[in-house]
Amino acid sequence: MQRRNIITFILIALWFMAAMAAPMMFANPSPSDYLFLANSVSALFLFPLLIAILYMFKRWSFFGFHPFLFGPTLIAFSLVGYFGVGVFNFSYMVWKGVDPYGYTQVNQVVLYAGQPIKEIDPKSFELVPGQAEVDAKDEKSFYLRGQRVKSVE
Repeated sequence: MQRRNIITFILIALWFMAAMAAPMMFANPSPSDYLFLANSVSALFLFPLLIAILYMFKRWSFFGFHPFLFGPTLIAFSLVGYFGVGVFNFSYMVWKGVDPYGYTQVNQVVLYAGQPIKEIDPKSFELVPGQAEVDAKDEKSFYLRGQRVKSVE
């Protein structure tokens, strides 16, 4: 029993350290890594659910804590982390095919980082690669990071 508790404590401590470092994984991934990143970070944040369910199912105590006190507490920490740090929002955008750091055109709406750009014309929208002062344009304006910067003259 004591060995199981120590192993569980080490797993939770390692999970906590990895979860605290997870936002650094979002720093600068390439577009091909978004799906892998969303899946792996989601799995990381939801890992304690497995421990909690196992303890509750087997009715194991954790250093004297009743399994129905320890399990829900661990589940709450996991879910607060998953939803509170923005992992769910990031993962949901990636799973829906929206670029969380750039432009995406879905039907007749242009999004930047998941937020719609209302003033942009989706029919004439195009990316402008290799420019520092603008990164997209339509027939009326130029845009930088989703914000209108100047009109076409």
